Amino acid sequence: MIQFNGNRAGATAKAFLADGADGESIDAAVRDIRAWAGGDPSVVLFNAYTSQPATWTHEVDPAAFARSLLVNAGAAQHLAHRFVPALLAAGEGSMLFTGNGFALSPRGHGFGTLSAGKSAMRSIALTLAEDIAGSGVRVGLLTVNGPTARGSNFDPDVIAKEFVKLHQGTVTDTEIVFNGAPRFS
Repeated sequence: MIQFNGNRAGATAKAFLADGADGESIDAAVRDIRAWAGGDPSVVLFNAYTSQPATWTHEVDPAAFARSLLVNAGAAQHLAHRFVPALLAAGEGSMLFTGNGFALSPRGHGFGTLSAGKSAMRSIALTLAEDIAGSGVRVGLLTVNGPTARGSNFDPDVIAKEFVKLHQGTVTDTEIVFNGAPRFS
């Protein structure tokens, strides 16, 4: 989880870790965020995933599959449950989610659990956006359609700028599908 204070120069952000399959761990991180921020944050970014177990879909143990769904989607809903009421009370702010291209084009060959989890997380983000439309709170989903790596078309610094667009409302859609930055030679 990343909490961001402000939207101007000098704004601060900090990452908070939690076990996405463990509600108590998530709640502890929520308490840490509120303590660090001195209250509820104005921007919350959900950025968790697991692709484990990475095996054929039919070979995945059902308990491991359920845990993967909890990390990829359940934790997103848990954070929304904890933070969106305060955002709504303030009448502003952003709840942002990091998506994955496997939600748009699910894949097998070891990516079945990740595809299912990110598809469910995408549904959570899009339905949340519909639920609170017109409230002044922005819901943004940045679906990163490729592997992130510094110096690549999927450089994290470039991707971060897309989150800023979602937060500031400079795009009108709930979802940005990021297919990589253009490379110029």
